[in-house]
Amino acid sequence: MRPEGLIRILFIVLLLTTSPLAGQEFTIDTELFAKLNDSAENGDVVSQFALGACYELGKGTSRNVTEAAKWYRKAADQGYMAAEFCVGNCYFNGNGVPQDRVEALKWYRRAADKGFAYAQYNLGTFYAKGDGVVQDLSKAVEWFLKAGNQGEAGAQYNLGVIYYKGDGVTKDFVEAYKWFNLASAQGNADARKWRQIIESRMTANQIAEAQKMAREFRPSKSSSTASRGGGADFKGPSSGTGFFIAEDGFMISNAHVIEGSTAIRLVTSAGLISAKVVKVDAANASRCSRRRAGLRRCRWWQAVECGWGAR
Repeated sequence: MRPEGLIRILFIVLLLTTSPLAGQEFTIDTELFAKLNDSAENGDVVSQFALGACYELGKGTSRNVTEAAKWYRKAADQGYMAAEFCVGNCYFNGNGVPQDRVEALKWYRRAADKGFAYAQYNLGTFYAKGDGVVQDLSKAVEWFLKAGNQGEAGAQYNLGVIYYKGDGVTKDFVEAYKWFNLASAQGNADARKWRQIIESRMTANQIAEAQKMAREFRPSKSSSTASRGGGADFKGPSSGTGFFIAEDGFMISNAHVIEGSTAIRLVTSAGLISAKVVKVDAANASRCSRRRAGLRRCRWWQAVECGWGAR
């Protein structure tokens, strides 16, 4: 079991750097922080969210969870689902606000209803454990399915356990194996162990069927997007394993990082810069974006995942 209360924020931001590759540690200088602050003060929702993360992690400024909660809330009040998720984190942990399970659940639900997979996973866990709500395994399965179908590995693992044990669902080894296989493919070590255990109880045909189901699995897209205060709809930040910037000015990224986005913006020391998808490589599940305004090099920062698996 992951330690209860282990919640790390989801934060994706692109930063100017001197290297064309994005794999090393970085800092946010005071100039960039000031630009983010100015943009956030002017009501830009992405900057408000990014500023909250800077205060949360102490990037470009001293760590201040009260300021972090304030800026997350400003972005959340504009309907930015990643910020709604982070406000839920603040209330769950008591960071910058009084600890309050009811408020945490409220904000997680707002993000989950918009299709934010990590919030859906959290709600599934609350219902599985009866933490702050009446325990309801059917609702837990419902939320884990929403998150798992979007590719969230923790939810996929939990679904494997649920179908293996028959908790709230009809016991189904084939379905359990499928979910364990999907979570294992994303590096979930527990899923690999459970997959080996369940194999000994399955026939060769059942294993083949489950493997086929896993191969044919395609993550679903969020059914809803976050809405900006001005009315323009756009997708909240996505998670991914990373990308690199080519010297000719193209950004190469995994598909799920920007798939389905209606707007792509880079937060840089030059300000907010728009980008657009110019090539799709379906075979390799990648996306390629051309950056504008002469930006030569960017950097990816990602702190992903929240939660505590229901075991």
